[in-house]
Amino acid sequence: ENSQIRLVSCGGPFDDGTGHYLDNVIAYGTII
Repeated sequence: ENSQIRLVSCGGPFDDGTGHYLDNVIAYGTII
């Protein structure tokens, strides 16, 4: 009941100075 999943991944351009991506991609899912 009310099961969900979330996926957080890197996105957007890569910042060579910090070594990180500038954005995140977040996807949500719900069992139907």
